[in-house]
Amino acid sequence: IHVVEGQITVTKTIDDLDAARALTYDGQPIFTFELKDETGKVVQTKAITFNDYSNNSKSVTFKNLKKGTYSVTELDAKGWSNTGASGNTGIVIKIDTPTGSCTFSNKAVKQMNFADKDLVINSVKKKEDGTIVLGKVKTSDEEAVNNG
Repeated sequence: IHVVEGQITVTKTIDDLDAARALTYDGQPIFTFELKDETGKVVQTKAITFNDYSNNSKSVTFKNLKKGTYSVTELDAKGWSNTGASGNTGIVIKIDTPTGSCTFSNKAVKQMNFADKDLVINSVKKKEDGTIVLGKVKTSDEEAVNNG
């Protein structure tokens, strides 16, 4: 028996000029996506960060999906408005179609506040002596969020 697990690739595209302006004045924009199953439960969350404007399009992939129906939602990002989605944001993973994709586009809007551009990763560590240490790390590293 060979089990094929599904995957859904999300591509984020932002306007070149908006990207250049945002990175110059507002920092690195971060866009967050939720993958929900057919009951509406969030099963995975991924983030895409634009840390330079040499590329106005990036992708992230939700992996290890069982067959079923999924929906992809882009969460609001301060300073950016969604200008559209293409592809199928309601994606069905079947044995004969184990992959899906969709694209979200955004345009920068005039900001009165800071943009969503940094992440905080909370941690709990247990020392050898048994004491618990709580920590948090501020990062712009989407790999840290997407991989755990």
